[in-house]
Amino acid sequence: MLRKGSRGQALTEFAFVLPTLLIIMFLIIETGRIFQGYVTVQNAAREGARYAITGQGGSLRVDNVKEAAKAILAAGLPLMQQSGCDDLCCDNNWEPGYYCIVVWSSGQYDNAGLPGERVQVQVTYNVRVITPILSAIAPYVPVTGRVEMINEPFGPTGMTHGGIVPPTLGIPPTFTPTHTPTPTPTPHVTMYLGLPAGSTSVAGYTDPYYDETLIEIWDWTDRTPLGAASVRPDGTWRADNLPALIAGHTIRAIGSYAYGEAVVGAATPTPTEIPTATDTPIPTSTPTFTITPSPTTTPSPTETPLPYNIRVTCGDDQDYTPPGGDTWQADQPYSSGSWGYVGLVSLKNRSQGACGSVGGTTETDLYNSYSHGEFMSYQFDDVTNGEYQVTLLFVEPTFPGSGMRVFDVAIEDSIVLPNLDIYSQVGTCNAYQPTPFTVNVTDGQLNIDLGPTVDEGIISGIEVLFSAYPATPTPVQTPTFTPTSTPTPTFTPVAPPDLIIWGAPGMDPAHQTVPDNQTVPPLPTPEWAAPAWTPVAITANVFNDSTGPIENQWFWTDLYVYSDPVQTPRPNEAGVEYEGLGNLGPLASTTLTFTHSFTISGTHYLYAQADSFQFVQESNENNNVSEPLTVTVYYAGFTPTPTYTATPDPSCGDISGTVWAFIGGQLVVPTERVDVTLYRGTLIGATETDTDGRYRFDCVPARTGYKVSGTLEASDGTLYRGSEIGIEVLFGQETSNVDIILYPLL
Repeated sequence: MLRKGSRGQALTEFAFVLPTLLIIMFLIIETGRIFQGYVTVQNAAREGARYAITGQGGSLRVDNVKEAAKAILAAGLPLMQQSGCDDLCCDNNWEPGYYCIVVWSSGQYDNAGLPGERVQVQVTYNVRVITPILSAIAPYVPVTGRVEMINEPFGPTGMTHGGIVPPTLGIPPTFTPTHTPTPTPTPHVTMYLGLPAGSTSVAGYTDPYYDETLIEIWDWTDRTPLGAASVRPDGTWRADNLPALIAGHTIRAIGSYAYGEAVVGAATPTPTEIPTATDTPIPTSTPTFTITPSPTTTPSPTETPLPYNIRVTCGDDQDYTPPGGDTWQADQPYSSGSWGYVGLVSLKNRSQGACGSVGGTTETDLYNSYSHGEFMSYQFDDVTNGEYQVTLLFVEPTFPGSGMRVFDVAIEDSIVLPNLDIYSQVGTCNAYQPTPFTVNVTDGQLNIDLGPTVDEGIISGIEVLFSAYPATPTPVQTPTFTPTSTPTPTFTPVAPPDLIIWGAPGMDPAHQTVPDNQTVPPLPTPEWAAPAWTPVAITANVFNDSTGPIENQWFWTDLYVYSDPVQTPRPNEAGVEYEGLGNLGPLASTTLTFTHSFTISGTHYLYAQADSFQFVQESNENNNVSEPLTVTVYYAGFTPTPTYTATPDPSCGDISGTVWAFIGGQLVVPTERVDVTLYRGTLIGATETDTDGRYRFDCVPARTGYKVSGTLEASDGTLYRGSEIGIEVLFGQETSNVDIILYPLL
């Protein structure tokens, strides 16, 4: 029996308890919704990964992987409309319903990997909180699903990981969304303008699609890393404070997918007159050949290519035709097979230009539109080879004084307007038109580059007019030699291949003599001598004495230097210098060049050994060593540079790993003699892998965000490249198993 007032007390207590019960109930509901969201994004990531490992889609493979994941995501969750986000990732990731799909492989975003590699698909989704009180605290809860699989052996080569399971990818770094064009462009790295000797800066451009973060700068002549440059969002980059560039050296800018190169201090090409061919005397016949003069013939007419002419009103979004004049085309971004601007470019059309009127011309609309930017270029494809007159139009629309905008202008990699200051020439809002430049196009492409010294480059118009075809030599009568009898050589098929070295290693004939002021022991026969501490080129001829070809199979040829005349190279012995090859056809040969500096005077015996580490299965493994070359080394006033070892920093850790390489569709394990570099914004250090393919950096400052890169060049010029990013070094610990897989660059 309730006492008086107990009912009111119960209602009061219930009123106090009810909010707590409601909060608990809504928390249960929200937890269920969040769990349902997590299951959905995990299923979406799994569906994307299952599609990725099949290798389907060609150039649209990554896009198709994202669409497969998005289809599962949309079936179970409401998705926010994300306009203008082709890669399904936007900057507005603070909204409920936002989603992001990332495809990750080999340390790169938007990369689904090669056969046998690991690929990871990550799906992120913001689950909306529907409870009013809770949504005021947290409007959404982000959930992430991540699935990692190994690609199947898809493609015509059926590539696999060779029985070696590739290392796990780990969690990719925080993703920065970028616009992804479709179809996929060809990766490239471009360096702007010429590279003068003594310069300490290199700049260029790489396609933003590939999300490069760092470009490494190498002196490829010395195989020495010089530094690095961070890539801006638009693809431009610039490396400063480099060692002074050396005239004649090749500089390479290397990214993750491609590289570009240029020669320092290259002379400006000057057109040379093509000599007119004259009658060639008919040689006297020999007992082996009879001479039958061929009758004079008239060459068949060939179709003459059409001249290439174009006028561009830079910065304008519509064509411009002056009264009674020719049409100037509206500006456009560059696309392969066409023309346009490249780089960080801003456009001002004729109505946006800063000059109300432009002095010195009747064509104000033409000059009042302009494009401007840092390290901008114009590229014209499918240009008929020949001589052109190139006219450039400029105006200074804003700066009121000299020295406020200074830039170089180069055409076909030759600077034609060094340190151009438009204000110093004509002042502000006045037309400036230099004398037309005569340019010879020989490669079907015309390039115009603007490289700033102060502020940005700027240009209003470009006119390219054809003036002459390349000169053609006059055909002359050519005698025909008819051999009387030529036996056809026959070869007995031999498989597998057989590598041999022709004769002894060779040297420049200049090293057969010794300067008069040098005293050396008597020279052996044949007489060869070389100065100590001076790089000397040594050659070896490698021959495949078999009809069995060597295809996509890496092997080394080593150079050995001994002071003991009875010592000879042994299999699996590393030489003092080496070169690598990946292919050598049946009965084919190649000449390899080693550069070596002798450090000890006296008599030395040089050998070359093909397939020094026995990577190739040969029919005869006992004929890979050359004959010896005897060289006398003398001192010529050179002294060695002492090497100092830095005192280790106690507040550091170590980085180590193994380098592998995909060669001919197979994973070669492990790869030695690979140049490995360490970066954290700038170059930290460089080393080389040992015979087990291992590398190591000792005493690296304890930080995050390191990148290691591997670089290997074959003798056929193919460059192999790979990297790992986001490496963390802990105090007093070794970050091991940072493995690098190399792929051939385009």
